[in-house]
Amino acid sequence: MAVYSLSSLTWPAVRDLPPDRTVAILPAGATEAHGPHLPLGTDVIIAEAMARAGADRLSARGLHVLVLPSLALSPAPFAAAFAGTLHTPAAATTMLIGGVVRSLEAHGIRLTAIANAHHDPAHVSALRAAVDEVAGRAGATLVFPDLTRRRWAERLTEEFRSGACHAGRYEGSIVLAERPDLVRRDVMSTLPANPRSLVDAIRRDEKTFGEAGGADAYFGFPADASAEEGREIVATLGAILEEAVMAELRGVRVGSDPGYQVDGVRHVSDTGYMLASVNPAELGSPRGFAHGMLAPAGGRLLFVAGQTATHADGRITSDAFADQFERALTRTLAVVRAAGGHAAHIARMTVYVTSMDQYRDSRPLLRDVWQRHMGAHYPAMALVAVTSLVDEGAVVEIEATAVLP
Repeated sequence: MAVYSLSSLTWPAVRDLPPDRTVAILPAGATEAHGPHLPLGTDVIIAEAMARAGADRLSARGLHVLVLPSLALSPAPFAAAFAGTLHTPAAATTMLIGGVVRSLEAHGIRLTAIANAHHDPAHVSALRAAVDEVAGRAGATLVFPDLTRRRWAERLTEEFRSGACHAGRYEGSIVLAERPDLVRRDVMSTLPANPRSLVDAIRRDEKTFGEAGGADAYFGFPADASAEEGREIVATLGAILEEAVMAELRGVRVGSDPGYQVDGVRHVSDTGYMLASVNPAELGSPRGFAHGMLAPAGGRLLFVAGQTATHADGRITSDAFADQFERALTRTLAVVRAAGGHAAHIARMTVYVTSMDQYRDSRPLLRDVWQRHMGAHYPAMALVAVTSLVDEGAVVEIEATAVLP
């Protein structure tokens, strides 16, 4: 399917989108101080990057995605003392989002997701209030993956989790990746670290950056920011948005296809093509895999040979388990894409490893690799320990079966 910018479409183009296969994404940020090195619109830049990355993933799953005009005016009391910050009433944010959802609902688009990058408590509370307000009415759903919640925050960087991340390495990296022309690199490279945690400041009931120890409106480690890390973070943010939307859709009928769970079988729509995970209750809830995957009649089978971390010249350039796993997974997905499929079409995967200890030690890194490439899709899987692999230096090999429309 496709990703559209709402403001670039004509009204008949929006009218003609299939409502039950269309999702709207609202990028939500703020106009506020982000140190002497990042633009006032940093949060909007990050929110738009998250929306775009999530939209691409959802489109690959067979949905039409409308990216709405960004919310750039929000409550920002922590930064209100700094020139250029536009601090608006929290109630206005709640009312505006409610109005957006109602407008979309009137034309059949019933699911809206928020891609939020502004984490001032007043703003987050306003978004939660909007979710509650929409939930109190029948007909529409507002999805908000709140990155301040542990469920999502644990998938982001160490600096983000520490709470010392306003205009630091986390946000600076994303802006370097998205809009390097707006970064004062000469200033950024000279800024000393400010590891004071805004999370701790909020617990102490401090209400401004000044009170929290951010005299220049930044926290964290801005000099350590890199565009490479920024691209990795954006990929993770997109996976989070995709997962939140798909989790909601699992309980919603999508078009004429079943998008619900019955007797341990979860059906996921993909452009009229169905691949269903089968998880009988008596087997226990699987984590990181599905007990079974049910393919539809008429699907085309693609068998992907075992892939190791080799490059085109046959060399393996890294001994690290996580690096080899990512390279092998990338090669596997390259075969699937060459056949006209994508990650969500993989029904079965077998991972061969030469060391179970290396696998276990690498789990935190493997989780990030998986989310970047596979998102929230978990096929039927097996993990097998072997004494060695055919390619010299290989510690992991992946083979897969995909079922293509």
